[in-house]
Amino acid sequence: MGNVVLVRDKADSRNRGCSKEQSKIRVLAIERMLNEGQRITAKEIQSRLDTQYDIQATKVTIYRDICAIDRFMPIEVTTGFGGGFKKYDVMED
Repeated sequence: MGNVVLVRDKADSRNRGCSKEQSKIRVLAIERMLNEGQRITAKEIQSRLDTQYDIQATKVTIYRDICAIDRFMPIEVTTGFGGGFKKYDVMED
């Protein structure tokens, strides 16, 4: 039997700097942020991606990722002051 290695550790050593890998992580991280239930702005998402996941993303990239996530999980969008994105909850209506 060999040593036990976590999948993320093995992937990190092989795929350092791989844009496809970062794209997947970025989308999943944004989905996780939306699942927290609080309204969040693109600027806040951008900041959290940078601090928590060491991923730099433009707001345009974040908007595209949110559109992709919206295909599988409805997202409520509020524009203007105090706006942002939030997972759409059918039970609130």
